[in-house]
Amino acid sequence: MPPPDSLPWMGSVDAKIARAGEHLEAINTEIFAFLKATKRNNVLKIDGERAWITCWVDDPFPRMGMGVLVGDVIFNLRSALDHLACGLIRSGDANGKCRSTKFPISLTPQYWEDH
Repeated sequence: MPPPDSLPWMGSVDAKIARAGEHLEAINTEIFAFLKATKRNNVLKIDGERAWITCWVDDPFPRMGMGVLVGDVIFNLRSALDHLACGLIRSGDANGKCRSTKFPISLTPQYWEDH
């Protein structure tokens, strides 16, 4: 997928998002291949008053590469946020420095009090 036309400083953000999109397409392909190749078993059970279906698969684990692709998507989207933070600085000052600039992500409110 080609990156959209945007501000010059947004080119790297667009590129990171486009790359994450490519990885998502690869994940989609992997998921369908995994589901197609996985044998699914279904058994109807009845005990007189109730009926239910028990389901299981013979190989419940997708190949290791799928986890790597998921990591690549997350990395590229996170990196796009960092590039966006830099781009926002440069939207106010075209010569603004972005060294050590990153998109702030924190699990706790304490982070904001300490920084």
